[in-house]
Amino acid sequence: MIRKKFIAKFTLSCLAALLFSCGLETYTFTYPVLYVYNNPLYSSSDSTTYYCSFQTNETKQIDNFVGTDIYYRIYNNSSTLVSNRTVILAANTTNNSGAAAMLMANTYGFKQLKMKPSLGYSVFIPATGTNRTVYFRLKDMYLTSDTDFRASIRVGGAYLYSGGNLVIPCRNDGTKTFDFFDDDNSDSSKKIDVKPVSGDDDFTCSSTATDSDAYYVQLFAVGMSYNTATLSSTDLSCASDLVDLGSIPIIKNK
Repeated sequence: MIRKKFIAKFTLSCLAALLFSCGLETYTFTYPVLYVYNNPLYSSSDSTTYYCSFQTNETKQIDNFVGTDIYYRIYNNSSTLVSNRTVILAANTTNNSGAAAMLMANTYGFKQLKMKPSLGYSVFIPATGTNRTVYFRLKDMYLTSDTDFRASIRVGGAYLYSGGNLVIPCRNDGTKTFDFFDDDNSDSSKKIDVKPVSGDDDFTCSSTATDSDAYYVQLFAVGMSYNTATLSSTDLSCASDLVDLGSIPIIKNK
């Protein structure tokens, strides 16, 4: 009888731990993105593939789900990128612990991808309750004016616009673009289309990089849920497991 009472109390304790984990009043399981359609590779020489495309996972989430966020980091050494990515993805647990997401951001310094002009979202793709296809290209592909090869963001097949301007991905400061080698002189301030430099908080700079005209951007997608304890929609402690969206090379004249 004593053993049965102990087991019952232990079971209740475990349930309570689940109910109050992540600082939420009820246990929240946040599902990762549903499907990745295109996963670019840092070593690819085909610039037509330098984009990310995936399907959000919204219909099976609970009410606390706020949307899908994208995190990135810039490298000048592809070996370092691969090494870091391997360790981060190995921390995925499939039980919604947020371990991989927190390792990604807190240890390896990944930052939230932003939009320019800003649409004011706290996450990259806010939830609507409908699974949608998301497409984004970080920079214009040179030698073509085709809209499909311009830096842009498409959600559900529609391009995002702000005040008539095409919305493009930008770095975490909200101003700098990923077109590190732009030489069309449109950036008169020389502060928007610039190469990453040592000390930038979104850049892992390696002294062993062999090509000064090549950078690599690793990207992850993560489902986000509202944390009622911290009142935050960007708290990674209750984030989904990470999904690798690929690694995009940023190469001069590509």
